Amino acid sequence: MKRFSMIYIFGLVVTTAACQTTTSKKSSFDSNKKASVNVHQTNGNDVLTELDRDTWVQIRNESKSEHKKLYAGLGAREWDVAIADARAYLENHPGDFVALKVLSTALAMKQNFALANYYAQMIEKRYPGQASTYNIQGLATLNKPGASYQDFQLAAQHFERSFETDSSQVASGLNLGHLHLESGNARSAKDVFRVVGSRCGGCNAAKYGYGLAASRLKEFEVAKRAFKDILDNDSDNLQAKYNMALVETFGFKEKRKAIAILAEVLETKDEKNLEIKRQANFLKRRLEAQVYAKSEKRPASEEAKELVAEETANKDADSESKEPSSEESPEETSTELADEPLNSPNEVETDEKPLPVSDELEDLESNFE
Repeated sequence: MKRFSMIYIFGLVVTTAACQTTTSKKSSFDSNKKASVNVHQTNGNDVLTELDRDTWVQIRNESKSEHKKLYAGLGAREWDVAIADARAYLENHPGDFVALKVLSTALAMKQNFALANYYAQMIEKRYPGQASTYNIQGLATLNKPGASYQDFQLAAQHFERSFETDSSQVASGLNLGHLHLESGNARSAKDVFRVVGSRCGGCNAAKYGYGLAASRLKEFEVAKRAFKDILDNDSDNLQAKYNMALVETFGFKEKRKAIAILAEVLETKDEKNLEIKRQANFLKRRLEAQVYAKSEKRPASEEAKELVAEETANKDADSESKEPSSEESPEETSTELADEPLNSPNEVETDEKPLPVSDELEDLESNFE
């Protein structure tokens, strides 16, 4: 089974400072006025929040609430700071729920799942029934060295428990959906992503998973619409673009459209998604070889006929002498002739033999079979 690559850590509601964000002015807030602010993690690099990083830093520096300061470390994506603050607070307040939760979450964000799970289990003992702790237990099980298929099943149980325990949970649902995809259960994955989308207000993370599941089920129109919805909100989303190209390639057989989309992926100035660009470059070159290689060669003509005559002459010369010509061997002539299409220009695509396919392309195609 492939390594589980998507990681979704937490979904929580923080009671913190009220704020209003504008496009031209910096966020203003009262660090001691209560208001509900949704903060949820959608992957290891992106925290979706109603507050920008600078505002979270200000909350940490100015708020009189220690718990708000702890959450601010997570909101600002300063995992080391959050870990240090939580540990310092626990020295004076052993077993504090918020500090344990922040510590466990920040450790998970640092990919230290074993230690994150230790504190998650501590939370479970002291404050049972916490959905976020089940999610972290699932991640720890999934990412332990030498994880087996049974571990994947156990992780799925943790994610499902978290997802069903709290109807506001998003992260565990995303994890569960992607784990279903990795396990080949696209139908269940699609159902999970549909529910996640209803919980997160149609967030791109849910649409992306929904599109992947639909493409695996060969529901290509549904998949294409999901990826298009993402691109309508975020035109530079490389994951959505790349998967749109896959759907055009393997779903609709529109290789030229796929090539154009892949070219956009490669032209995007984004240094954070080099792996997607590598995959896009590989697929684009393969498709270009399939679409353009034959059409760029010379069609059947008088020149091709001359090659046939030349090959016949070489064969006659070879029968008279065992030593091939030093300038051109019959084998070389035969190889060159094999590369020349002798069919008419209109028959190029129908007579085209498939090019050798690498393991990577076979893996892509297998997702659409």
